[in-house]
Amino acid sequence: MRYSFLTLFAATSLLCKSAAGDDAMDECMGLSGTLQLESNPLLEFSYKVVLDDPEEYNDAAIAFPNGDLTAELVLHRGGGWIGMGMSKDFFQMIPGEVVIGLPASDNSSPSIMQYDLSAKLGSGVNAAGSQTLTDTECVQNSTHTILTFTQRLVQDGRLSFDVKNPNNFIYAIGSSNTLGYHQRKGTFTTDLRVCEPGTGLLPIPTTPPISPITPSKSGKEPVELEDGSICVEGYIMDKWCIETSGYLLDKGRNFPTLETADQHSVHCLADVGVC
Repeated sequence: MRYSFLTLFAATSLLCKSAAGDDAMDECMGLSGTLQLESNPLLEFSYKVVLDDPEEYNDAAIAFPNGDLTAELVLHRGGGWIGMGMSKDFFQMIPGEVVIGLPASDNSSPSIMQYDLSAKLGSGVNAAGSQTLTDTECVQNSTHTILTFTQRLVQDGRLSFDVKNPNNFIYAIGSSNTLGYHQRKGTFTTDLRVCEPGTGLLPIPTTPPISPITPSKSGKEPVELEDGSICVEGYIMDKWCIETSGYLLDKGRNFPTLETADQHSVHCLADVGVC
């Protein structure tokens, strides 16, 4: 099963507008989807997604189309390490797969690497065995710290970005240029819009609506046993998916919680901490 949880730490962008012809192709050279993650200090995230095969975007048989995600994070009026990654447990950094950018210091050059997070200790932050980032840069001046990198959407043995459903992200900012405990952290959820050269931003794909569960599928009426206890048969649904997201976390927006409870997975109940 794939997850789509991301950790982000600073960004800037050019807007990738929906257009046609050469202008649209030029727009896909820039970034899109600028989001403000923090206000003090100001932290922004921007990105660009280009697929290897744009036809896979609307192919229901392909859950995770592959391509490149280019991310740029900008920290205004602040200095410190910044980075990006994913977590199997939304709202939690552990277990996580992240990208961390360390600006240059008097004794070292900039460092942009992928890390695996196994504990909330320095010993639990370790460089990943395979480093697959491209086009990396981490620069800092008196007013900004900027991290830029490109990463494959889908990689063997790594968590995947999902361009067909909302992605849950976590982010943090370091208190200095030395890797250590973060000064700020947070979470957000957003779609990763695909930009196709020659077309521009593609509309989010839609799938046929799923029929709501019927009484015969949802369970039986409660039964009172001889000892006075009540026996209820039905599907288990957690309050987080019902009250916060409104859809099944591991399946996407086309699976409303109370209408598709029969699709709820053991993974969502047992492995995701917020559930």
